[in-house]
Amino acid sequence: MNYLGDLSAAQVLDFKFTTVTTAGAPVTLVGTPALSVYKSNSTTQSTSGVSLTVDFDSVTGLHHVRIDTSSDGTFYAAGNDFQVVITAGTVSGGSVVGYVVGEFSIANRLSLDSSGVTTVLNRLGAFTGSGLNTVMGYLEAIMRKDAALTPSDVGGTFDNTTDSLESAEERSPFTVV
Repeated sequence: MNYLGDLSAAQVLDFKFTTVTTAGAPVTLVGTPALSVYKSNSTTQSTSGVSLTVDFDSVTGLHHVRIDTSSDGTFYAAGNDFQVVITAGTVSGGSVVGYVVGEFSIANRLSLDSSGVTTVLNRLGAFTGSGLNTVMGYLEAIMRKDAALTPSDVGGTFDNTTDSLESAEERSPFTVV
């Protein structure tokens, strides 16, 4: 089983998987093979938009799967994980029902595209900003006890002259190496 990526909504996914004998030789998936897709932690499965080509390109044991997630926008909804499972089929006389052949998600992972990175950085503050109210300013305040380093928009009762790591080390009966 392999993770196939985080897709956009209404995207078509193509991937391949292989079936082999116990000795490791490629073998055809037989017995009216079928695949279903499970959504997240649900027992509901769907075959909407799923097509399976057994022995793809006449290569024994190589199977191609195409899933058109635009076929059912309710089932293939953003914010979910999906598992592609063999629901009918045998290999060398033994059932392979229940084997997961692939997993994917739809808009369910942190996006690190340029707009996502910009959004994260804007929420954190500039790392090399000139003010104390930046990520760098907060890190300095946590580490050092200089009164001049206290950011003005720190919530609560934080006072780096008494709460910083440097001041805590000075109060400790142990020596930090």
